[in-house]
Amino acid sequence: GEPLSLVKAISAVFELGCAITVAQIVWRATKLPLRASLAFCAVWLAPTVIFNGAVWAESDSIWTYFTLVSIALFMRDRNGVASFAMAFSVKAQGVFLGPFVLGMILRRRIHPAWLATVPGIYVVLAIPVLVAGRSLASVFAVYLDQAHTFNRLTMNAANIWVLAGGLPYAIGVAVGMVLAAASGLALSIFIARSRRAGPEFILLAACVSLMLMPYLLPKMHERYFYA
Repeated sequence: GEPLSLVKAISAVFELGCAITVAQIVWRATKLPLRASLAFCAVWLAPTVIFNGAVWAESDSIWTYFTLVSIALFMRDRNGVASFAMAFSVKAQGVFLGPFVLGMILRRRIHPAWLATVPGIYVVLAIPVLVAGRSLASVFAVYLDQAHTFNRLTMNAANIWVLAGGLPYAIGVAVGMVLAAASGLALSIFIARSRRAGPEFILLAACVSLMLMPYLLPKMHERYFYA
């Protein structure tokens, strides 16, 4: 129907934005127009991107766009915390970039007050639903409620929990959360203390963060590797 087509159209706009941003990131890292052009095509025409938006009507391109903008800003020696906050406010999966952002905050000594943009932007984006009558408590609990939707250690994601089919659910969730938190903190410390510099290092660190979190966290869908 028309509402579903509108959802797909919105995703398509952000898919194009993702492709443009990736092309800019590759250009920043390589200064090679051909590679930037290939990166644009690889993102915009990727089967996973087409299926996610045009077929499934999912909105992963939206949070991914703001994630990519955050990375691009950090690669330009600018502050990308607000863009990260936008990504997280759109979808909880934006938190996958969290270890990278924390590492960059520590590395560049960005004032910790910038972390307040995460709940701040979330509240601003929630104003329409609050005006529509939804309670403040339910708005802040939406991600927590989503986490309880399924009671499986993996929702078809190709991560370590595919191999833990016999592990009790509660234990697996606890172990996964601790493992992801510890690994994320270790990555943040590595980024903060590393002597490597340049856009290539920043891009690599961001990619590790985006891959590591859904690989270690339980209850992941396969599309959580979208970014």
